[in-house]
Amino acid sequence: VLQRIEIFAALEDAVLTKITSASSLCKFEAGDTIVSEGDPGGSMFVIIQGVVEILTTDNNGDIVNLGILTVGDIFGEMSCLTGGKREATVKALRPSVACEISKDLFATIIDQDSGFVDQLAVLLQQRQEINNMNNTWLEAAYYQAERSQGLTGKNPAVGCVIVNEGNIVGVGSTSRKGRPHAVENALAMSVNKSKCSTLYVTLEPCTHHGKTPPCVNMIVKKNICSNFDKISK
Repeated sequence: VLQRIEIFAALEDAVLTKITSASSLCKFEAGDTIVSEGDPGGSMFVIIQGVVEILTTDNNGDIVNLGILTVGDIFGEMSCLTGGKREATVKALRPSVACEISKDLFATIIDQDSGFVDQLAVLLQQRQEINNMNNTWLEAAYYQAERSQGLTGKNPAVGCVIVNEGNIVGVGSTSRKGRPHAVENALAMSVNKSKCSTLYVTLEPCTHHGKTPPCVNMIVKKNICSNFDKISK
């Protein structure tokens, strides 16, 4: 599995075999805390399956979402590099599987391939840029939600933004009295441009069948590639 992940692709087969045999495969359910901010470090994780969120506490004691990671992403690498404590909490948003690599094994990788740290630095920079972009679109979704605040009856005011190749192709908020939902309105606006897009919504899309079909069914039908539905504010 690791050889299909970019940062490990250049490693020799012997090194990959050693990593695979010496590392641990960890499974997590949605909502599980994988690591906690302030805990002693000592290992890094490679996400094999699922989606996780990175959280930290700011100076006011509020929980801040630093980003969302998925298959092929890594976290915990800084504690391996510095030996310091965990700088953030990581929680599973979906059922997830991660390969845990110990600090000693991490050191072995560096010894075997001096360019690994350079590859790691590039990957981390790319991840930061992507997370910044995701948070920008999520903020746009929150703006849509604020527009319908107090107008949606018993339903929560939700905002949704659909992005394709860096461009917004659909926006929506919960309609008056709660119907249609924000996702349905955004999908209607995107028309035929939603395929392989990324959908950002301020509340996890509904899965139940009430007066309207579940929003998750609409998302699947429209071939949305990614869905980001949580950010702390």
